[in-house]
Amino acid sequence: MKRDKKTGFLIALISFLLLISTVQDTYSKYRSEASGETNISIARWNIIVNNQDIISNNQINNVLTPIFLNNSNVADGVIAPGAVGYFDLNIDATNVDVSFNYSLITSINAESAVSDLIVVGYTIDGGAMNNVGGMITDYDETILLDAQNKTRTIRLYIKWDDSSSNNVDDTIAALSDGKAKMNVLINFSQVIN
Repeated sequence: MKRDKKTGFLIALISFLLLISTVQDTYSKYRSEASGETNISIARWNIIVNNQDIISNNQINNVLTPIFLNNSNVADGVIAPGAVGYFDLNIDATNVDVSFNYSLITSINAESAVSDLIVVGYTIDGGAMNNVGGMITDYDETILLDAQNKTRTIRLYIKWDDSSSNNVDDTIAALSDGKAKMNVLINFSQVIN
């Protein structure tokens, strides 16, 4: 009887050890781990305005040089009351990997010697003239990722408006050798969803 108990105990011990070994192998299969690394390209945001990257250079003041339309009564390269000129904003977004929106706002610079400088109109890519007769306050456009053309040339036509009764101020501006200054603000933002 003692021998049967010892044999039964030995068989139970061996069975218990086999059970532990089997359970350990089963659990080790579920405790395995693996690691990896992903390489995901980041979308490009390389917008160029008048040949300048807007990320590295957000001031394009020196690039906006107006061209004045032929006027036999005004010297080339200067503005005078009634003179009309234009300057171009060339936007190149060919290296942009997202849809984006841009808006354009113009205003008189606080340091401008001419207070009645106005935008009379603008064209997009040489299209029809859009008349303004003041300042641009709400122009915006969305350029989609799949757009065939990701460049824009916006031509702004400006004029020294001589219709107001501030001729004394105009004369002082001309005599003081001041500069006519206009602010042009272009905001770019990614379209999300």
